[in-house]
Amino acid sequence: MEGKVYIASSIGIHLEQNKDSILIGQEVFSASDRDNDLNIERDLPETGLVCVADGVGVTADDSAVSCFFLETLAGMHINSPEMLPEAMEYANHLLLDLANHQPNLKQMYTTMTGIYLYADYNFCVHVGNTRAYILRDHHLEQITTDQLIYLPQSEVNLQINQDHIYIQGVPKRVDQLTVFECLPFDTLLLTTDGIHDHVAHDVLEQIMSSSREQAQKLSKIIQAAKEAGSHDDLTAVMICLNSNRISHLDCNCSSD
Repeated sequence: MEGKVYIASSIGIHLEQNKDSILIGQEVFSASDRDNDLNIERDLPETGLVCVADGVGVTADDSAVSCFFLETLAGMHINSPEMLPEAMEYANHLLLDLANHQPNLKQMYTTMTGIYLYADYNFCVHVGNTRAYILRDHHLEQITTDQLIYLPQSEVNLQINQDHIYIQGVPKRVDQLTVFECLPFDTLLLTTDGIHDHVAHDVLEQIMSSSREQAQKLSKIIQAAKEAGSHDDLTAVMICLNSNRISHLDCNCSSD
């Protein structure tokens, strides 16, 4: 399958590190340095994951959680969608083990939303409040659902995924994969909450449907989030497809 992946990521205002990480195939990207925002273009991998992960916690080390999780997935050579729940569980196990040996990681966790490219199908795997959208005929549809609860922790209030409670800062399980259709020239968008909590859906749709170059669309989305008052890290990943795919069926793939 031919296509392109574009990344734009910018550190949040007054934050020491960008806690967002991105996976494309076997490559993991993280804009951890304030002076080095990410603006990247890559060929779409024939098979593999394209993911965004958002580390959350109370110290500068939360970026290590999202990056470690994606690096673990990148090294697992996932060659079928059936492997996804097991891969997530294994990456979770390694991250728990890391947290047990590094106390500074125990109060942290990571969200993750990814698109898995396989044969004639696309699969969306999702944990937390990062999001995936599909743009078709100038209409932007959200294909993930935020699953959040309000939870006080360490003198701060964090929103935690209700079905995937984070233990010592990492996801407990993945329950569901979603199979979804892509038509030729559909575009997929992955975002962290620093963007979609501040940029309205119709604004995202307008930007994504514009005649701008793809990289310019992502820059405009980042700019819109900043202008709307977002102080969080900002990451948007665009997947531009040039082939046929198949759609919107739910299949339960429990890792329990």
